[in-house]
Amino acid sequence: MAAPGGREVVEDYTSTGLSLRRHPVAFLRGDLSRQGMVACRDLLHLRDGRRVVVPGIVLVRQRPGSAKGVMFITVEDETGVANLILWPDRYLAQLSIPSNSWSAHPVEQRLKRCSHIDTLDRNQRKPGTDVG
Repeated sequence: MAAPGGREVVEDYTSTGLSLRRHPVAFLRGDLSRQGMVACRDLLHLRDGRRVVVPGIVLVRQRPGSAKGVMFITVEDETGVANLILWPDRYLAQLSIPSNSWSAHPVEQRLKRCSHIDTLDRNQRKPGTDVG
């Protein structure tokens, strides 16, 4: 159940696309945590390869022509952002990204560490698979 004040944040996002109040996901964090969903900041402390569900607002969706159909998505919660990679053979079948960018959408991903950037990979890919 959303905490008081959530209605005003939803109204802000509906009318302007942003809010200066609390982040919308913050109102749901207790329920999301009880369901085993992970906050973006917690990704830093999880082991590589672990399957996680990260709820958040879709900030950016990109599907560059040079990426051979791979979609890159950035989601945000009240603690930070997470980068998602959706492979072309999976995103249509398994994930529908909401058309309005402020909709919260939990995504199950496999955590993949690359240098200093944590990425959530929608698929388990075999080592040596050509990505681009």
